[in-house]
Amino acid sequence: MTLWSANSEIAKWNSQIANLPHKVRDAAKDANTKSQDEFAKRLNRATPLGDDQDHIRSTIKKSDGDASKLEKVVSIGSAALHYIIPLEFGHKLGSKFVPGARFFRSVRTIMRKKHRNRMRTAIRKALKAVYP
Repeated sequence: MTLWSANSEIAKWNSQIANLPHKVRDAAKDANTKSQDEFAKRLNRATPLGDDQDHIRSTIKKSDGDASKLEKVVSIGSAALHYIIPLEFGHKLGSKFVPGARFFRSVRTIMRKKHRNRMRTAIRKALKAVYP
């Protein structure tokens, strides 16, 4: 597949999404919002707490992404507490190795499957309502 054909396929997909009935778009938006809320809650529960006053758990934020693509974003980290690979996979502190606390990838893996199924169900239900 060439770059041109990939871009034309993406443009075709975006035009198809733009032409969907509003009921289907609303169902997809609701499914995205529900998945965003669940992802943030699961991430909040799974994030490890350290001995410091500031925790990376308090930096989990939900926001809207690109409205034309119905995106919802869950971000983790800030300028002071940025999400770093060593937290997930382990790091050295002085001369000791601190084992990692795997939390993000496991939550992401679970939520990908749940979101895919939720979105599929919501869109199928909305399409059946629009086109009986």
